[in-house]
Amino acid sequence: MNPPKGEDLRDEAPGSSKAAISPDAFDHLTGSPKGLGRLTRLLAIAVLIAIGVGGGYLLFGRSEPSSPPAYTQQPAGPTGRSPGTTRLPTANPIGRLVVVSELPDNAWLEINAKVYASGLGIDFPLRVPGDSLHQVSVHARDYESWYSEVYVPADSLVRIEVTLTRSRTVQTPTPQPRQTQPREPEPQPVVTPRRTDTRPAMPVALRDSLILRLEEGRVFHEIGRWFDSASEYRAVLDRLDEASTAFRSSSVITMLRARADSALQAVRLDCRAAGEDDCP
Repeated sequence: MNPPKGEDLRDEAPGSSKAAISPDAFDHLTGSPKGLGRLTRLLAIAVLIAIGVGGGYLLFGRSEPSSPPAYTQQPAGPTGRSPGTTRLPTANPIGRLVVVSELPDNAWLEINAKVYASGLGIDFPLRVPGDSLHQVSVHARDYESWYSEVYVPADSLVRIEVTLTRSRTVQTPTPQPRQTQPREPEPQPVVTPRRTDTRPAMPVALRDSLILRLEEGRVFHEIGRWFDSASEYRAVLDRLDEASTAFRSSSVITMLRARADSALQAVRLDCRAAGEDDCP
């Protein structure tokens, strides 16, 4: 539709109330019809969508999927304990071994080829490693040795009965018939006078006092007073050193020394097994 000639915006007087130019007239003036502009915009939007889809396919569709990162298992670190749990201290198990039979005064006890006690000290409860098998043997002069394997559980007292039998005496040779020919007298060896020990015997009162101190050390040992028990046994050993020079050597001094040494060793072993940092 062509606008009427002579009617132009320039022909309108200022303040005129005539209607403005219509949209169709504006499209005619600009030379682009209204339908053609909408089609152009739709084509541009379609091209942009096609470009976006094609670019996405080129970027993501053809790219090879990346392999997932390899997982390496790391060693687990130390895990913390819960506040309510406590870790038990590792301690060596201890058992006790005692011989209840009557043995000669010169007998001695060996456990795993090691002398533990002798004389009257064998009847004293001895501390040995628990939960283990021990080679136990008892020896005495003029007696046949006794051997056995004894299993000692932890925190228990094992009693063993030992019976020693006397060894067979050496048979005396048969007497030879007398010779009829006279024999020349054989020279007699020179007998040197034997030096006698003039020291007195160990008094019974001293022996009883030392045995009493051993019993006191045993009481201290049972209640866990390690240093008091060890001091008692060391005092007995010092008194025995003095007695060995002042009195004659006897089986009593040897027995008491072996008993004190075994008890002192048991105190040190039990103190370490109890987890104490400072032991005698």
